[in-house]
Amino acid sequence: MSTSKAKGAGDTLATAELTTTARARRARFGLRTAVVMLAVTAVCLFAGLIGDRYSSRIDMTQAGEHRLSQRTIDLLGRLEGTYRVIVAANYSTLDGRAVQRAHDVLAAMAARAPSLDVTTIDTGSADGVRAFDELMADLVQAYEPEIQQLTGSIQQAALQAEQTAASLDQLSASLRELRELYPSAEPSLDRVRGYLEAQGGVSRVKAEDLRKSASTARELLKDEDAASARPGAITGLPPTDRATRVLRDQLAASATIAASAERELTTLARDQRSPAAARDRAGIIASSLVEVRDQAARTTAMLESLRHPPVLNVARTIQNTSAALVIGPPRTGEEPGMVAVSFEALFPSMLMGEESRSDVRLRAEDLFATALGTLANEASPVVIFVHGAPTEMGGAMAPVGVLADRLRLRGMVVAEWAPMLNPDPPSLARLDPSGKRPVVYVSIGTNADTPEGATRMAKLAAALRGLAESGKSVLLSAAPSALPSGGAKDPMVEFLVPWGVTVDTGRVVVTEIPTATSRFVTGEHFVLDTVGDHPVARAASGLPMHLLWPVAIKAAASEGGRAPVSMETLIELGGAKTWVESEWMDLRAARVSELDQPTRESRFDETQGPWSVGAAIERPARAGTKPQRMIIVASNGWFFDAITQKVLDVVDGRTVYQAPGNLELFEAAVYWLAGQDELIAASPAARAVPLIPNLKPGSLRLIQWALVAGLPALVLLVGAAWRLMRG
Repeated sequence: MSTSKAKGAGDTLATAELTTTARARRARFGLRTAVVMLAVTAVCLFAGLIGDRYSSRIDMTQAGEHRLSQRTIDLLGRLEGTYRVIVAANYSTLDGRAVQRAHDVLAAMAARAPSLDVTTIDTGSADGVRAFDELMADLVQAYEPEIQQLTGSIQQAALQAEQTAASLDQLSASLRELRELYPSAEPSLDRVRGYLEAQGGVSRVKAEDLRKSASTARELLKDEDAASARPGAITGLPPTDRATRVLRDQLAASATIAASAERELTTLARDQRSPAAARDRAGIIASSLVEVRDQAARTTAMLESLRHPPVLNVARTIQNTSAALVIGPPRTGEEPGMVAVSFEALFPSMLMGEESRSDVRLRAEDLFATALGTLANEASPVVIFVHGAPTEMGGAMAPVGVLADRLRLRGMVVAEWAPMLNPDPPSLARLDPSGKRPVVYVSIGTNADTPEGATRMAKLAAALRGLAESGKSVLLSAAPSALPSGGAKDPMVEFLVPWGVTVDTGRVVVTEIPTATSRFVTGEHFVLDTVGDHPVARAASGLPMHLLWPVAIKAAASEGGRAPVSMETLIELGGAKTWVESEWMDLRAARVSELDQPTRESRFDETQGPWSVGAAIERPARAGTKPQRMIIVASNGWFFDAITQKVLDVVDGRTVYQAPGNLELFEAAVYWLAGQDELIAASPAARAVPLIPNLKPGSLRLIQWALVAGLPALVLLVGAAWRLMRG
């Protein structure tokens, strides 16, 4: 029994010890779990705080959907001072995906540039409307000194308009008195009496018009509340441009009337057939009109020279309190610059279809980057197209209208020069009054198939020679010519010889394309990549380009004792099926049958490539000058709309162009020629769809050898290893 009791006590003790051990173990596990949970919570909390402060976005898409283009990144890195981007809209009326993509772009840009302040306002809410009104008031306040000075100038012009009106009233009365000095009994003087009566009536009517214009201008300037009630206006901002236009038109017409009356009265004062009293009176009136004419003309010129604040143009773009604005920092002695981004382009209507809305992200980046670049770059280039056409291209700039619009969007000034019509280039004082912008001349070739065409080509060649010899920057397009085959020199490229460069315009680079039944030779080339490490080549790298009937560019010994130039190839053509063909004219005219296609055997052909068809040339600087630059692309029309706007396909609603590299190359060439190398980079439009890069010859050979020899070798190695493992 004692033994049983002892055994029971021992079991009880053991059970107690086990219970205590289990509790302790659970406590330890619970404590460890709590510590782990606390640590995980702390890590998550701190990770969230760090992520909020130091955010990072990693783009895993093949096309770089969520990456900024290199050009935009470079631009943001160069911004100095604070730039403000303001988007104010009723977001409930916009496509939600478009809004999200635009905001993603702005967030990415703000992350890259700490000096970029992005503000978005939802005007669909009461707080948003108040915030928008406050924002507009701040913008107007920033331009208040300029607005006040502008208003004062217009008020002075209104006063001058009233004085001119009084002078015209006096003229009307004087002409009526002068008319009475001509006897009505003389039929020969009836014409004079009729003129004086009609001119008096015209002067009286114009005087009334001037008074009305002065009154209208004052009403526009002082009635700010009424102005702000009109669509597209901002509270506190008088429509100074409208007031200026009202006065300018009437004063200009008054100056014309006074000048015409002064000439006619001077003639009457010298007419010996008129009575002496009439002649004297006509001379006095004519003398008094000189001051009236000059004062009206001076006031008109002053009104035309007025620079209205940018915020006024922004006000015109605002519809239903929606706007997208980019504001630059104030500069010394100037107000902040301001650019309005097209709201319809930024947020396409939901009714326009998926195709119009699919490129919103790229379009938003391009629009905002262009606006920032316009404000940051005070010296955007002036681009002058030099062509041999017998007529001007006009405002549409055909055949380069799309290109011209793209250049203007970048803040560039676009003009044309037709040497056939005017031997002198356009006035730079008119194109660039500040004198700060670099100028780039772009040639468009012509042919000499007719005597008239030969004359035009000679004048165009003379103009290009003059530009090259005077140190201008030129983007030259070379074209094949029939002149060298006849023993003559091609004046379109002959002036390059002193540079140490020759262009073989007598022969064309062609390529052979095998077909199922025969062979086909063509001078059209699709270049899949640029060559070299030149900035212009890097900007268009990996983008297809389309060149028509290119010719070869070669370095040659310089002549005339001038320093040699440096030449870097940008585009080259070569390959086993490519050569330089001498008998190209019938081929281009499509007069060659399939059986008579040219071959590489002709002794006049050149078969050892590759050949440069695009090159950047730089001549060393003379004393006190910068190096002179020139780019030659040996294909005429490579930047025409007919080439650059050919659509290859539409992928996911995005338009894929056949040769996107042409425009990228052109834009990069302009910036390089302008000496603005820091602006050279691929634009957002270059990333519309993913492109498979062209394989280099070394990589292609490696893949070929891997397929031919690598796979059999791998099978042998695997078999040998298996044999060794099995013993």
